[in-house]
Amino acid sequence: MVNTPTCLSAEALKGDENCRRKTFYSDEALKKPHTEAQPEHKKISDYAKYWPDRHGAATALAATKKPDEVEKAKLQELTEKQRQIAHERLREIAEVARQVKEQALNDAGTADDIKKDTEMQALKTVFFGVATATSETVTTTNAFGTGRINARDTACEADSEKGKAKTLVAQLMCVCTKATQGLGITKACTAAADGGTGWNSGSASPDANDASDGAKKRPPAKGRQIAAVRLRTAIDAVAKLVHLTSNSDGYIGVYQTTCCTVANTACMCVKISNYKSNPTDGIKKLQ
Repeated sequence: MVNTPTCLSAEALKGDENCRRKTFYSDEALKKPHTEAQPEHKKISDYAKYWPDRHGAATALAATKKPDEVEKAKLQELTEKQRQIAHERLREIAEVARQVKEQALNDAGTADDIKKDTEMQALKTVFFGVATATSETVTTTNAFGTGRINARDTACEADSEKGKAKTLVAQLMCVCTKATQGLGITKACTAAADGGTGWNSGSASPDANDASDGAKKRPPAKGRQIAAVRLRTAIDAVAKLVHLTSNSDGYIGVYQTTCCTVANTACMCVKISNYKSNPTDGIKKLQ
């Protein structure tokens, strides 16, 4: 139970916050917002940090035509006890919101320091292996970092080592490029992403153009900004596609038996070693 004080004197108004709040809702003169912080405001620790938001809220409440959200809240219909309870809860919410706002502003300031060209080059290196490549020009050598590609089962392991699936395009090739022997899978992604002669072993490396065949068939995103939240969402989505095997490795793509060879319909995939024991580091290998 909350006791509502009787506000009859200036002393009561000055000394009791509940009195001040009650009078604020009933006295039109008190509802008029100050254009500048008053001496009593300046006595509050960190008042300057709160003043802009406080002034904005007071101005909105005092306006003849109030914002829709204020009208819909029907604040004037609350009883005094309800106002006291609501006031305390809103104060807590407002403090959390202020902290979130400050953090967002700090993050935005940090983002301003990032050099767009530098970040774009870094992203291109992650995607294609070299910063000068595009989806039209990327080669198999760019994607794997070496001219002689390993046997598919060796190359298709997520790893930063040269000759492994160290880039996004290399990983796409492991999942999409068709096989060259036996009853290997074809058209796992699209017919266009199958590549030229196909790929199974180190003695029959995929064509140089197979990398761009897969890269060009990615979903269109031209003109869309690459935001950090979008990258995190994409990484989370990829993590959901990883499936574990009995030996605790993770795989992305078509996995049927024990490897990513594609020979005789084995599988077309990217292997993530020891994924079960360390999934965080495993996903980092795909980034």
